[in-house]
Amino acid sequence: MTLLTMPTVQALVFVLGCALIHAARAHAAALARVLTEAALLLAVLLLVSAAINSAVEATLGGSGPYDAIVALDAS
Repeated sequence: MTLLTMPTVQALVFVLGCALIHAARAHAAALARVLTEAALLLAVLLLVSAAINSAVEATLGGSGPYDAIVALDAS
């Protein structure tokens, strides 16, 4: 009689498998939450950066992101 044919061992393996699946789902949910928050933060930072860049270009003139630095050095 092999070890996996015993009913108690089969039940124990089933319970351990269920616990493993439950733990994996909990970790996946937590990881998804963290990744979603990171993506939202990155999007907000990108929008703020674009707004600041646009405001600097509108104020100091120029067409590129480094034209404002050149304009400040020239004055």
